Amino acid sequence: MNEVEINKRSILAEKQNYKCVICGKPLGYYGQFAHKIDNTKTNRSLYGSKVVDSIYNGEMVCSLECNKKVSIRK
Repeated sequence: MNEVEINKRSILAEKQNYKCVICGKPLGYYGQFAHKIDNTKTNRSLYGSKVVDSIYNGEMVCSLECNKKVSIRK
């Protein structure tokens, strides 16, 4: 993870008061960046890396279970 990614996660975590956007639990050390538009080759070719990697394309969550619920693919 590079400095840009760390900064993006910090900004989102602070915006969410360090709580999971799905269940409200504290993010803790293992907070995850969950993509709304999934991080796949297909989506990168459709929307571009700038969109997929954007701070507006994600939320901070506490677990893989909550991560799955952020995706807008359904």
